[in-house]
Amino acid sequence: MKSRLIVVGLILLIGVVLDLWTKAWAESRLAGKDGGRRQEIEIVEDYFHLTFVPNPHGAFSLFEKLPETVRRTGLIVASLLAVGVITALMFRPGTGWWMTVAFALVLSGAVGNLYDRVFLGYVRDFIDWHYKREFTWPTFNLADSYISVGVTILVVMTLFSKPVKSDGKKGQPSKA
Repeated sequence: MKSRLIVVGLILLIGVVLDLWTKAWAESRLAGKDGGRRQEIEIVEDYFHLTFVPNPHGAFSLFEKLPETVRRTGLIVASLLAVGVITALMFRPGTGWWMTVAFALVLSGAVGNLYDRVFLGYVRDFIDWHYKREFTWPTFNLADSYISVGVTILVVMTLFSKPVKSDGKKGQPSKA
């Protein structure tokens, strides 16, 4: 249990610090005086740019039409609930190492974006993938990447790993 806490703590600390640092860098370097876009940095022509986009609406701008107070409060409450559920799942008996790492990544992303929502009222997105501007993916940040990688690991582990018996060994769950 102690080694699991250390791993989770390191992933959480490194993930949140790196996420908040890159968001602060992107905002200071790419945001205009009004808080919107100022410039973009081309990393790979026609495919990858860094572009600051303040996002108060949630993933894929799903909650864009809600009043700001309802949207902000709802997203903060949902994030706090997610942090609680993820933490509970991460430390339940029988959770393997890969599942623990996956939950820690999702938790790290949730905490990074929660910080932005609580203290800024919006999430700072800046990673812009596209194909010659014909196909664009919504702008995102490192926290979103941690969540995506963590969820991918959770899905793969759920689909392809053997169940764990109540005695902690892989195989069919014991009938107790």
